[in-house]
Amino acid sequence: MQKISVVVCTYNRAQLLSACLESICTNLLPDCQLLVIDNGSTDDTKQVVEGFRRPTYVPESRPGQSSARNAGVAASTGDLIVFTDDDVVVDPGWLEALTEPFEDPRVAATGGRILHEGASANIGEHGSLVELIDYGESPFQFAGGDNLPIGANMAIRRSLLEADQLFDPRLGNTRGLALANEEFEMMHRLFLAGHRLMYCPTAVVRHRPLPGRTTSKALRRAAFHHGFGMARRHWIQGELQPSPRQWKRMVAAARPVIATRIRRQYSLEQELSATQQLGWSIEEWLMPRVNLANTIARYFPV
Repeated sequence: MQKISVVVCTYNRAQLLSACLESICTNLLPDCQLLVIDNGSTDDTKQVVEGFRRPTYVPESRPGQSSARNAGVAASTGDLIVFTDDDVVVDPGWLEALTEPFEDPRVAATGGRILHEGASANIGEHGSLVELIDYGESPFQFAGGDNLPIGANMAIRRSLLEADQLFDPRLGNTRGLALANEEFEMMHRLFLAGHRLMYCPTAVVRHRPLPGRTTSKALRRAAFHHGFGMARRHWIQGELQPSPRQWKRMVAAARPVIATRIRRQYSLEQELSATQQLGWSIEEWLMPRVNLANTIARYFPV
């Protein structure tokens, strides 16, 4: 039997972490490793982790989800590395369902189902641009592009995660930035290498974000950041090239955002779409100046 390491990356979410760890601990086999990567929390995260017997607490001072995930890979001892987030709880049988496909040596990674509860479930259509994807009830092989495993519920064969094949620190959520996309970029590399990535609908986690993340202001900010992250991922993947028309696209993307702020003539869904496109356009215009783009994404008033 292959040994499993479960990695939970966290930052200042002690109030959610306890329920997450409790649900994971009920899924663990005796020889499973559970790592909690604390990405510089200033709340009671360490005390929460120490209240459980199974987890190992791993501090990681370099900010960002990618750095935290990479620290989890470095500290892991399992043949399979399972990732989930601190704002989910996992269903019974989750770990077995997510790792069972690895009995096939052709499988490099798996992704499970993500259901939305609490404030997350009440976003409705307005969350479609910034929520985690529910891929549904039927198993399938991931097709690449934007059809790839999601970091809140995925597993990877450790032998494929060499030093130059880890999560790119230019992507991923970090302090004040919700760029995400780090798992998509890494899974994209596995997909291009010809590896098989499988969807496991019976490996269920339930997403329970804090209510403050689902306000209209928070959704606009998340959509804006996600636009930056998506454009950056496609640039890293070699799918975007500089163009003299980039500034024109940026101005065109800004118009509906400005009009909405003045007259509120668009629905929230339209506003989120325009805000995401504006983030994409600014990132595309600035690339590869990552630090400048991060500063604008963090402080630009949307």
